[in-house]
Amino acid sequence: MLHNIFEVGRIRDQRSLPAQALVPRSTLDIPKGTTFWIDEDVFQEALASRTVQGRKDADMIALINMNGVETMFSVFELQQRLSRTTNIEWEKWATDKNLARLELVAGMYMRRYPYEDTEDKHQG
Repeated sequence: MLHNIFEVGRIRDQRSLPAQALVPRSTLDIPKGTTFWIDEDVFQEALASRTVQGRKDADMIALINMNGVETMFSVFELQQRLSRTTNIEWEKWATDKNLARLELVAGMYMRRYPYEDTEDKHQG
């Protein structure tokens, strides 16, 4: 009987989709009409101290709307992005705040969706 159970496990389900290779995302194409927002107080604190204090990890502090799909980001996700920020990025962001806002939000998006997806609902 145990043998029969193992044999059933070897039968491929005809309804299953074939496996596809995951391709890590190296860039993010931002479609025309995309909007994004990051909490200004959190943003200023992050730039000044390279961290965010006094907020819950789950607090929503940023969002991006691509192709009508809104994705929100938490303090935890921002902390993860800040922890991978290079000194070169910090220096660049010190002189270009708008670039900093965009790269922080885009970086959080790429961390949440790390693989290219041909059927990605966000990518039009």
